[in-house]
Amino acid sequence: MDKIAVLIPCYNESKTVEKVVTDFRRVLPDATVYVYDNNSTDGTAELRVLVTTALGALPLENAIVSVSTVPDESGMRTLLHSVTTDSGGMTPVMVLDTPPRSNSLNPDGGPPFAVYTVEISAEGYTPLTALHIAMFSGVPTMLPVALTPLKENQSFAPTDLT
Repeated sequence: MDKIAVLIPCYNESKTVEKVVTDFRRVLPDATVYVYDNNSTDGTAELRVLVTTALGALPLENAIVSVSTVPDESGMRTLLHSVTTDSGGMTPVMVLDTPPRSNSLNPDGGPPFAVYTVEISAEGYTPLTALHIAMFSGVPTMLPVALTPLKENQSFAPTDLT
């Protein structure tokens, strides 16, 4: 069967891109959706995660990658994306909200970036949590992650990557 790819170019689409991607995934659930940010300044950024075995030897297909907000004052996080990697170990593009880069021009403007938590797991590998992943508006980010294989009969506990 042929694979379908949906290509969505966007520029300053922070208010609509999530609905567009959701609608395409609803209508074409087996399609791969790619969102291309054309250097937006409105608060959108792209994240992709490349998951490989230790030392980047082999890509890991079907690894689960979850992106959430950092914990709030009560310790709660909001899950924003949960995706799986393809045969090359790569996730689809995940579009995340970010403040405008112009915040950096004003001392009272707040940070010019947003911070997220990325959790990665795959059967037979020690899961990993990447903390404080900074995302800047209009800047695509690729996060490489190498998972360590579990020893036979070994259980696992998540590993934090700070």
